[in-house]
Amino acid sequence: MPKYPNFLESLVSSARSLLVSAPWDSWMSEFTWSRQLCKAVWLRWSQKVENNLLSADMNAFLGMDSTALSLAIESLVQSKGADLSPEMRYCLQSLLLSSQDLARNAFQRSKDPDGLTTPKWFEPKDPLDLADLIPQGIPQNRPNEPVLLGKLALKKLVELTPWTESWQANSKPYPLSAIRKIGNPDSPQGLSVVYRMFPNKTSVEAMTRQRNQLLEWRESLNTPGIIRILKANHDGNTAWLVHEYQSGWSIFHLVQEIQTAPSPEGFNRLARWIKRFSTLIGQCHAKGAVHGLIHPKSFQIVRDPKQQVAKGVLVDLGVGPIALETVLDEGKRTKTSNLNPGHPWHYGSPQWKKGLSPGPTDDVHALGMLWFQMLVNDFQAPPPGDLNWADTILDLGFSPKHARIISRAISPLAQKRQGSAVELANEIELLVK
Repeated sequence: MPKYPNFLESLVSSARSLLVSAPWDSWMSEFTWSRQLCKAVWLRWSQKVENNLLSADMNAFLGMDSTALSLAIESLVQSKGADLSPEMRYCLQSLLLSSQDLARNAFQRSKDPDGLTTPKWFEPKDPLDLADLIPQGIPQNRPNEPVLLGKLALKKLVELTPWTESWQANSKPYPLSAIRKIGNPDSPQGLSVVYRMFPNKTSVEAMTRQRNQLLEWRESLNTPGIIRILKANHDGNTAWLVHEYQSGWSIFHLVQEIQTAPSPEGFNRLARWIKRFSTLIGQCHAKGAVHGLIHPKSFQIVRDPKQQVAKGVLVDLGVGPIALETVLDEGKRTKTSNLNPGHPWHYGSPQWKKGLSPGPTDDVHALGMLWFQMLVNDFQAPPPGDLNWADTILDLGFSPKHARIISRAISPLAQKRQGSAVELANEIELLVK
């Protein structure tokens, strides 16, 4: 049998074992299934590869070209899945075909925008470190498949969670009418967009209620830094959004860059990023739009080709109203400690978690929690009950004024928080001029 990266072999063996022992016959497995997959992969991979060689083995997986990856998957599925039913083998292949895209997405950063290598700080120590590298279920679609009656062709998987499946896709040479307004209709390549599908009944019902509002947001929030909604609808079984596509990298890497050596300048730099995110959400609030589902992957860092500087953009406007009920249900059913780092539940206010209609102060709470978690470099940290969390970084030059702004933003009482993201951005501006 040919030699493949140990990570790929560990993923195949682990997924195969779970497929025969856990529910598999829906497009997206239960969240606990993905947790078990991470544990199984970690157990096999860490036993096969010494700790100091894990990055090298992951690099070998990331660097496989599409032909080599397809051949490896075909060979591994034949050898390890010979006893599986055709349906199970299809599910296994779909999961494996999406795995490299997700891993590369997780490793995209300024020095490697394609995510073909691991960063120097990649030192996995437990299953949670693999959470963003492994699909959280079985993708319903595959690369190169057509969607929306053939108007879009899927290119690569961008995100897979229990509430949405997102793909980078290419439109036909002559784009959809909504896209033509901002694109070049004479472009032979068409446009690159993000196609987000929401696979459950509650999302379809939410889309039925929210579609007109989302299309109004498309027009009213046509501003730099907010990735536009181009189309929003459902086909009766699946709700979907089409967004503009913007290549960038996760704020998880931003934290690693800033927090490697904590300093007053690093804390101020992080505050400026939070101000940028707050400003983007503030633009939504100014138009009467509430995001409702802010979490780390709501924002991306992109390189401005004109100014040659990095900037933050909001990439998931409109996802909140469609996925909110599914996310709330998942958060209520799952222990908080078992939710992956960066899960939206970690950023929800007490009012939001009760299912009350999201308002601007709920977005403020999410931004404050994001700031707090970035400071402590823990994307599962619960809201602190006091200011004791700041003591260790105050000694490193962290400003008490920053701590007070964060404390106000994440107050359990909505009336004590900043009234909107605009107010939060203004408070930060006074500190980081």
